[in-house]
Amino acid sequence: MIFFDFRVRDAAKPWYGINDTVMGGLSRSKMTVSPLGYGEFSGHVSLANGGGFASVRCEFRPIDVSGFTGIYVELDGDRPKDYKV
Repeated sequence: MIFFDFRVRDAAKPWYGINDTVMGGLSRSKMTVSPLGYGEFSGHVSLANGGGFASVRCEFRPIDVSGFTGIYVELDGDRPKDYKV
């Protein structure tokens, strides 16, 4: 079962940024689809004004996953930074 197929051109549309701006920070982020069909998270984390986080979120309808035993996520990032999925 594929939750998000970024080979579809508009696949990034339902994703939206949740950044430290909710607390006065200046960080920003976005999700786009790369030319190779990958979901691409990008942004800038600013420590100004007590900030320090940038993220994206996507809300989707509930999916019955009771027939599955795990999840596979392939992620490539700019190490050594920490990411949460």
